[in-house]
Amino acid sequence: MTTLPPLRDPGFIHLRARSDYSLLQSTLDVKKLVKLAVAQGMPALGLTDSNNLCGALEFSELCAEKGVQPIIGCTLTVEAGPGQGGSLAVLAQSERGYGALMRLSSKAFLSAASPSEARITLQDLLDDPEGLICLTGGAEGLIGQVLLGSKPEEAGPLLQT
Repeated sequence: MTTLPPLRDPGFIHLRARSDYSLLQSTLDVKKLVKLAVAQGMPALGLTDSNNLCGALEFSELCAEKGVQPIIGCTLTVEAGPGQGGSLAVLAQSERGYGALMRLSSKAFLSAASPSEARITLQDLLDDPEGLICLTGGAEGLIGQVLLGSKPEEAGPLLQT
């Protein structure tokens, strides 16, 4: 029987970092985020600015220069139905996923009357999910908001989607 060497512990990998492109949520520019990741020995870092991908190219280039695997994502405001909404961190798993993420982010802004109203529907996300990884979003996410609203019976169907 062959034994495999133990897997190296990658340590902490932040999947939901936000830059100063997430207005009023972060003051760190992309250069500082990558510098902090290198200083902490992170092999990868996820950038999930709110409803936009404005820093994605700069982030990817800086990560490549420093030997950090960039994980491109976006925290999208999502409406799931009447009275149901929250945020979901959506990560691009592939080039196709990155394209889907660009379309979703663009749709959020192009359909909004103002930047603060940028959002997509859950159906928008379900229409083209290939290459995307969706994180639940914690307390601010769709599931968290349903549970905080004392409607646990509605959480199950959302988890099934």
